[in-house]
Amino acid sequence: MLPRLLLLVLLSLVVGAAPPAAGTASTAGLGLPGVDAVARLYPVYEGGQERVSGYRRVFATGADCVTTEALLVAPAGRTADYLTARLADEPYGHGLDVPHVAALRFDSADAARTAVAEVRSYAERCRGRHRVRGEVNRVGPLPLPPVGTARAGFVGFHRSSYGAEHLMVTAASRGRSVAVGLLFNARRPVDRDDAVALLRLQLAALGDPGAR
Repeated sequence: MLPRLLLLVLLSLVVGAAPPAAGTASTAGLGLPGVDAVARLYPVYEGGQERVSGYRRVFATGADCVTTEALLVAPAGRTADYLTARLADEPYGHGLDVPHVAALRFDSADAARTAVAEVRSYAERCRGRHRVRGEVNRVGPLPLPPVGTARAGFVGFHRSSYGAEHLMVTAASRGRSVAVGLLFNARRPVDRDDAVALLRLQLAALGDPGAR
C-alpha cells in the first residue's frame, strides 16, 4: 500500500505529486542519497533501489491543522523513496522506519530560509491535537542540532481510517537549496537521532553549486 502520509494532510514540507512544468529551473546538481547510502543507516535497504521523481511543491496544512493546502512551489526539486531488494521485506509492514528525502532549489538563499521557516511556523501554529471528520493530527516542534544554515522540524502522529502513523519531518537550508528528510513508522514513534542522520545525509548529497 502506498504510504498514506505521502498523500495526506500532515506534512508542512511534503513534496507534491506534480512534476516540474515546462520552463522550470533545471534540477541539475540537486543530489539525492543513493540506496547504498541509505542502507548504511537502514541495512534492510541493502541491495535495493531508489525511486526518484521531479517533485517540487511544498505544502502546509490550513487553518484546521489537518487539511492540506499549497504553500510554496520551488523552481526545482527532486525527491526519492527507497525499495528493498525483496518487496516481502518492505519496512512499512514490519514496524520499521520508512525514509524519504527531497532536495529543493529556490531562487535565493532568503527564499530557501523562508521555506525552512514555514516548517517552524507550522509546528508552532499547529502544536497539539486536531480532529477533522474523523482524522486526527497531532503535531509538536522538533528541536534540531546545528545543521545547515537554517533548520526546523516537527514530530507528528496521524490517525485515519487507513491506520495510524508516527513521523518526523526535518528541513535545513544551505544557500538557495533546502534538504528535507521524512521518516515515518506505522507502529512506533520515530527516534530524533535517526531523523537528524537522514537530514544530514540529504544535506550532504545536495551538490548544488549555488548552495555554497
